Amino acid sequence: MLKKMRAITMIKEASVYHSISSKFGLTLLVVFIIVSSILGVLNYSESEKELEKQVEAKMDAALSRLSLGLGKLLYNIYSDQVYQIIVSEMNDEELHTILIKDASGSYVTHGRSRNDDWQLRNINKDLIDGDDELYYKEVEIYFNPIGSNNADDNELMGYAKVYTTKKFLRDKLTDLVISTIVESILLFTVLYFAIYMILMMVVINPLQKLKMSSDELAKGNLSFDIDIGRKDEIGSLADSFVIMRDSIRKKISDLDTLNTTGEALSEIIASNNRQQSTLSIVTIVKRVLLEYLDLETCDVFIRDENDKQVYRENGELAPADPLLVESIESQQVAVDKRRTEARCCMPMLHDGNVIAVFDVRGKPESFDYDSIGNEFISTLFRMGSTAVLRVMMLDDIQRLNQDLEKRVKERTEELSIAQIQSEEARKKAEISKDEAERANQAKSQFLSNMSHELRTPLNAVLGFSEMLKAQMQDSKSMSYLMAISSAGNTLLALINSVLDLAKIESGKMELEYRPTSLRQLVNELHSFFYQQASERDILFDVQISDDLEDGVLLDTLKMKQVLINLCSNAVKFTRDGSVTVAVRTANSSSDARVDIYIDITDTGKGIPKSQQERIFQAFEQMAGQKSSEYGGTGLGLAITLEIVHLMGGTINVFSEGENKGARFSIAIPDVEKCHADAIETITESHTATSEQVYFEFAKILVVDDIAYNRNLISSYLSDWDFDILEAENGQDALEKVHEFNPDLILTDLKMPVIDGHELCAKLRDELGTDCMPLVMVTASALVEEQKKLLKVCNEILTKPLAKQTLVQSLTQYLEHSIVEIKPDHLSQGDGIDVQALNFQSIPEEILIELIALIEIGDTKQAVELCHTLPDELSNESQWITDMLDDFELEKLLVKLKLSDDLVS
Repeated sequence: MLKKMRAITMIKEASVYHSISSKFGLTLLVVFIIVSSILGVLNYSESEKELEKQVEAKMDAALSRLSLGLGKLLYNIYSDQVYQIIVSEMNDEELHTILIKDASGSYVTHGRSRNDDWQLRNINKDLIDGDDELYYKEVEIYFNPIGSNNADDNELMGYAKVYTTKKFLRDKLTDLVISTIVESILLFTVLYFAIYMILMMVVINPLQKLKMSSDELAKGNLSFDIDIGRKDEIGSLADSFVIMRDSIRKKISDLDTLNTTGEALSEIIASNNRQQSTLSIVTIVKRVLLEYLDLETCDVFIRDENDKQVYRENGELAPADPLLVESIESQQVAVDKRRTEARCCMPMLHDGNVIAVFDVRGKPESFDYDSIGNEFISTLFRMGSTAVLRVMMLDDIQRLNQDLEKRVKERTEELSIAQIQSEEARKKAEISKDEAERANQAKSQFLSNMSHELRTPLNAVLGFSEMLKAQMQDSKSMSYLMAISSAGNTLLALINSVLDLAKIESGKMELEYRPTSLRQLVNELHSFFYQQASERDILFDVQISDDLEDGVLLDTLKMKQVLINLCSNAVKFTRDGSVTVAVRTANSSSDARVDIYIDITDTGKGIPKSQQERIFQAFEQMAGQKSSEYGGTGLGLAITLEIVHLMGGTINVFSEGENKGARFSIAIPDVEKCHADAIETITESHTATSEQVYFEFAKILVVDDIAYNRNLISSYLSDWDFDILEAENGQDALEKVHEFNPDLILTDLKMPVIDGHELCAKLRDELGTDCMPLVMVTASALVEEQKKLLKVCNEILTKPLAKQTLVQSLTQYLEHSIVEIKPDHLSQGDGIDVQALNFQSIPEEILIELIALIEIGDTKQAVELCHTLPDELSNESQWITDMLDDFELEKLLVKLKLSDDLVS
């Protein structure tokens, strides 16, 4: 409907703005205007020439009359009569000026001329001959009249000039053109209307009738008759329009028939009787086909695609008819044109398969062969084949639905069983999860307990050993103490390794990233292992790439732990040859990151390929390795592997076999860069030894359920004027706090009745801002537990507790002063002036490793490291060696830390 309204609107607009009469009229008017313009231009040119000729003829006539009539008058000098002749000639308005001169060039009388308003006036001088608006003609006047044969009478009497103006000519020409244009307009108007009326009668009126017919057709009126009554081209156009209208009528009728057929087919498809649907569809198609072809007989043959047989409508097997077989095999219309009866077999196809064949028959004269296979029949057959296909699809869908319902039912039963099983599995999983959480908690508790139970006796062993060193003078007894300290430190290292592995496995180890210098890290390795490798007659070498990205963000301590483990193994298992550490960096995913590659290669005993995975397992060592020869617990590589994985990297081992060396390769990708200025430098520290510190009087409460731990701390503090009170547990401490009013409390964590955490919490709640400093001394090494404890205390000291560590802690909370140590207190060695020693000249990496060795009590390795110092530091090396031999470790540490500005 909307399209029809738009079509009518477009026709109306066309009738108003684009009608043929308007186009003819405008075209004709333009032609007339062009022709009139051309004729006007031509007429103007011709008129101008003709007018000029007429004016010149009048000027010649006037000059002729003047020459004939003025000869004798000039001779007798009759000026008045000459003037009268001039006035008479000037009655001709086409003349502008007349001038008469005698033979000498003097005016005989006044001339006559016209001004700008074309009024006459007298003049007695010549006009300007160069004026473009004037032109003139001149004639000589003789006494002898024209026609006289007497030469003596032919005397020159004067001259006559006659002027006219171009303006006068233009004015007359304009009047002539205007009159001509008016006449042309009248003439062309008459011609225009005459031609227009003829065109209206011959062309436009018949076209208007066709336009009206098209308007009616656009409105849907197909019964409108078109009667032009012409045999020319317009009549032929009208006949074609009638044929088009009849064709549209026929197509609309066919569309109505197809729509009705489609509705009937849809009803059949929607019915539940699937078995009769196909027969009903072909029956409808057959009825429509008979009505369209106006025939009386049509047989339908249905083809079964499964058995390739053709059946009649009643289900009987069809005979093998040649025309029927031809139509099926060729899948095209087969025609038999007989004189008595015409016959045609038309197949109904879908996707290249014959569904049915319609066998129509009729008299030859009534059989319309042109309609067979036309668009209507093709559309009808497509509708029929589509309907049959949809029926077949619905049958398939119904079967699939039934099968699906059956499967859904079976699956529902299975799911019900599975749901019951899943619920049971979920409950088991929850039980397993609870058990795992309890096991994890038990593991964490076990680690905490183990740390406490092992570190607590070590605290006494290492602490009292340190106290005895200051009192022991006998070298043999001193060697026993050193053995005790060494064994205690070895046991402490083992405990730390076990705890590290346990923290990794429970996911509680955290990385602390800080700016790190890769170059400095590798140089420290070289300083640490160079002497040890030299003692085994092997070379320890480091290779640093020229383009190494020095500043990166890493957990420096964890990275150093990994490299020390690998290098220690490499040196330990290499009898001759070398150990090489190579480090390089490469561009990563972005400009702000790099990939780090570190290779530790040795020429040692190698690792069989069958053992290369085993060595990374906890408490596992290579088969055949003698513990008595190489030592170790089998934890180093396991911890190394987990730390590298925690950093997001990988570690691999490469070895061709036994006695062929080994290479451990570490790759850590996407490590963030940092500027060299961001790398932490060693800040100045003024760590004082216990001998340098002088404490003011203070009251200290020591809380610990183990007596020898209380005795150890009391022994540490006996060098100063402290009032020390001991308590066995938190409850005992709470009872003594108000009476004793201590300046500081040193408390253990794990105690009966009330532990250290609860004690500190109660004191903080009770005393508030007036609470004294609370220092927790604990054997717990778990970071999570220490973070929790720092919420209720000022500081945490880890067991085993060294005297120097305790003193440094107390200096933060108690009044004290630092006493400068006199040179003789630090003097050691044969006449070496300690004040003259320059410890700042010791290479930083050697100094750091030396302090680390002294702190863990490895004096042997420290002495070996001193021997690597250059010759110019021989006094410093000798003094340090003497201090190590005399076990003056505390004083030595103070001096070295002050020199290198390091905090213990």
